[in-house]
Amino acid sequence: NQYSVGVRKKIDYGKCQMEFGISAAFLQVINNQDIHTGSNTWLYTAPDGEYLALKYDITYNAALQGAPNFTGLPGVGASGDFHLGIMNRDKWKVTFDLSDIGVMTFRKTPVNYTGTNYVEFHGITIPDLLTFSAQTFDTLNLADSIKSKFPTQSTNAYTLFLPFNAQLIISKPFLHDKLVLSAGLQYRHLPGYKAYGFAKLNYFIRRDMVFSTSIGGGGYSTFNLGVEFAKTWKYFDFAIGTSNLLGVVAPPYYPGSGFYLRVAGSF
Repeated sequence: NQYSVGVRKKIDYGKCQMEFGISAAFLQVINNQDIHTGSNTWLYTAPDGEYLALKYDITYNAALQGAPNFTGLPGVGASGDFHLGIMNRDKWKVTFDLSDIGVMTFRKTPVNYTGTNYVEFHGITIPDLLTFSAQTFDTLNLADSIKSKFPTQSTNAYTLFLPFNAQLIISKPFLHDKLVLSAGLQYRHLPGYKAYGFAKLNYFIRRDMVFSTSIGGGGYSTFNLGVEFAKTWKYFDFAIGTSNLLGVVAPPYYPGSGFYLRVAGSF
């Protein structure tokens, strides 16, 4: 649950116009799971099934008891958004947005698992199948031997930073506003995510119809080529496209494929 309040203001400053916005939010968290593994974590199965081998470096935090009532949620937090835009009379525009920057803390009955270990499992040896019975498992001490290899458990409170998003975009119209060129840089606070740079060209076939193409690199992939077609009516908006055309056509070679269809209405 997010409860937010904000303010937005436009200011004329000489030949430029500036827009400024800021908001703050209080967060209530119903459930949370957060898991991190080290770079040297792997699972191996021997070719003929002689054994399983596991090397792990793991940290796992969870708060999963749900929401018994409005004030009984397992986690609370706070976040904020910031927006700054500058546009001059030539209609070039620069915008900077910082979204969802904040923290969440979990203090009500959290569960944590942490550990680093190497484990080999060679199966279970039964000395004599003729004398096999339910009591045979009592002599194996499986629970104690396996638990000694597992991560340690605790109930410590923990805090997480939100996966915030930062974006800088510069845009400029050409050909009497029929062509709009935009370029930008985007960063998301996520593990393994690299800064994403992109350029986008919008061509207005008519005032209510636009075709767009874009190129970009970064994020979780190396190169993206996107296309989009959008149409606007009096009460409806329609858009269809992809941010990674190569991934849609050849997903084994270009990961991160995606296809979207958007329909919106106003009344």
